[in-house]
Amino acid sequence: MHSTSHWLGIDVHDSGKYRDNNENPTKFEEGMILTIEPGLYFGDMAQTITKKYKNIG
Repeated sequence: MHSTSHWLGIDVHDSGKYRDNNENPTKFEEGMILTIEPGLYFGDMAQTITKKYKNIG
């Protein structure tokens, strides 16, 4: 499963916690940055998709 986005920090994939120690979602606050990554991902099992569109991105 691919997510819509991820945290953005000093490094491009600088990961922050999505949940705290009690499994509560992290509150998005002023100064936090995340990416928006629209995309279509087709695995090998998608038989009706042309091969050139599989496993890219």
